[in-house]
Amino acid sequence: MRKISHGFTLVELLVVITIIGILIALLLPAVQAAREAARRTQCTNNVKQLALAMQNYHYDYGCFPYASNGRYPGTWYYRMLPYIEQSAIAEQYETDVIYYDEPNYSLIKIRLATYTCPSDTKAAWTMSNGPIPKYNYAVNLGNTSCYRKSEWHGVTFRRSPFHNQQDSWGTTDIPVYRVADVRDGTSNTLAIGEIRQGQKDDDLRGLTWWGPACGFTAHFSPNTTEADYLDYGWGTKCAENPDVVPDWPCAEATGYQDGDRPVNFSARSWHPGGVVAGLCDGSVRFFSESIELATWRSLSTMAGGETLGTF
Repeated sequence: MRKISHGFTLVELLVVITIIGILIALLLPAVQAAREAARRTQCTNNVKQLALAMQNYHYDYGCFPYASNGRYPGTWYYRMLPYIEQSAIAEQYETDVIYYDEPNYSLIKIRLATYTCPSDTKAAWTMSNGPIPKYNYAVNLGNTSCYRKSEWHGVTFRRSPFHNQQDSWGTTDIPVYRVADVRDGTSNTLAIGEIRQGQKDDDLRGLTWWGPACGFTAHFSPNTTEADYLDYGWGTKCAENPDVVPDWPCAEATGYQDGDRPVNFSARSWHPGGVVAGLCDGSVRFFSESIELATWRSLSTMAGGETLGTF
């Protein structure tokens, strides 16, 4: 007797493929959401490590670190290294040498996971000897641009626990602050928040070894659509770079900023709905991008005496 073979008809095969496609379409958002939840958890852990590192630094030195000592010698990043299990790098880092010169260059070109949010795309600044990684965490510099001496949009600058030195090179009298100076309360004052890595080589957002990019301000809400302006006009012109990362508000590369556009760098993340930030008591929260602006600004000052809204 002749053996009869059975198989799918073309119609049946197309039906099966269609069903599989529908199932994948239904499952993909759930898988992506689960992956983002895991990435956000890792990001929260990073901020927690840095917030606790700040506490340990304060215990050892009696104060919080400064944000930066000028544009080039280094920022709070190298001061945190011993507290995030990177003592080998810290011991070799030379504070009287520009961060992109040796021996510092060979040290900072190593990407550190604790400084990197897994939800962002890894980017770097191209140097002749190779790329310097950009990172995702910056210290709080206050409620508006610290480069302003007067009001901007009706907001007068009030300090945070971190000072950003504006001189080209470091000085020996940089202000530093203690827990006792945080009169608004350490649980009501921001210490560290998220920023995004600039994907263009001439977009230095995230180059946190460089003084002007190591801190954020709370003048605008988290994930604001307002543009960022960095010192010396570093940024990205949307019109000249149409392939800039989607949904990223662009900064105008205008050189020194005028009164309507002072240096100002906002907290941002790729997490849907807000940013992860650490407070001066070492705790970490997820702050919604819809937080009341007055509350966000009040959280950035250390002795403003403001009445806080819900956060």
